Amino acid sequence: MKNKIKILLNNLADCLNEHWIWKTVFLFLPSVYLPVVVKYLGVNLGLSDNTGELTFRGITITVLLYVCVLLINILSNYKAKKDKEIEQQKEEAHKEEIDYYIEELTSYDETLAVYIRLLNVIGNICDVKLEAIYNYINLSIAGGIFHKPFNETVYPEKQLKSIAKELKTCLSEITLPPFNQISVSMAYEFPEAGVNLKWIDQQEISQCMQLNQLKKNENTTFYKIYSGQSDFLFYNDKAKAASEGMYVFDKKDHRYHDVGSIICDEISLEDENGKIARIILTISTYGYKFTDSDEEEVLKNMSEMIQEVILQQFEKRIRIELALLFVKMQYNKK
Repeated sequence: MKNKIKILLNNLADCLNEHWIWKTVFLFLPSVYLPVVVKYLGVNLGLSDNTGELTFRGITITVLLYVCVLLINILSNYKAKKDKEIEQQKEEAHKEEIDYYIEELTSYDETLAVYIRLLNVIGNICDVKLEAIYNYINLSIAGGIFHKPFNETVYPEKQLKSIAKELKTCLSEITLPPFNQISVSMAYEFPEAGVNLKWIDQQEISQCMQLNQLKKNENTTFYKIYSGQSDFLFYNDKAKAASEGMYVFDKKDHRYHDVGSIICDEISLEDENGKIARIILTISTYGYKFTDSDEEEVLKNMSEMIQEVILQQFEKRIRIELALLFVKMQYNKK
């Protein structure tokens, strides 16, 4: 019933707006009705008596006239208000649509910036490797002999250090921690060849927990990856990781009031018998977290971006150098 009344009122309001001239004339009538019509024609029309008092007929017509004018005004105002509300809703919906596209464009720009940075970083790593090979070729041609290629050309350890440096640079440009507050360390081992864990860059882990402690302490992030319990771990807050038994603070953490983030990842080479070689990659920040947000969606997006976008590209180069390091070790056994 209420809906039918609303529809009827809307139709009446639309009709009044459509015939706006007649509405204007009707609304003008009260201004001339009493001072003109009733005063000069009231007696002839039976609206008033000889003394100027309104008759019953005059009172009835007057009341009906003013009630109709009042209803027309109410309907017009109601329609105008509804039209304004609808227009505001359209404007808000349009604004939300614009904001959505702006957000999408911003996200696209940010993603594009990440990929551009990744391309530059990967390019820098390749440049370092290519320069080493060119130098080896030029020196070998000048000397008339090509010898010890793995020791004098490939330099997998040097390449891995270069990759770690570029990874730090990349993360410092797209997350909060500055370059000097990020540590990227790699520990490698060749299980089938009986080569136990060794650091690629000993200087990178100064003041940190010793390697034998990391692989034995079940509460370290390193142990969770090394033991095969996980193949990737991301904690934006080391304190949260520690409270869940997934991280153990070291001296360097205490220097920065235990504030930071931790990432641990395994990169391996495998054959049908198992793992030939593997690297445990650890990324640790000090005094800064990757993001200051505690929102689950933000942390989830940050973790996915680092794992699926950034590290995925670096892992390819790390895996190549890990393979060359394994070949170098076998070559030097000769």
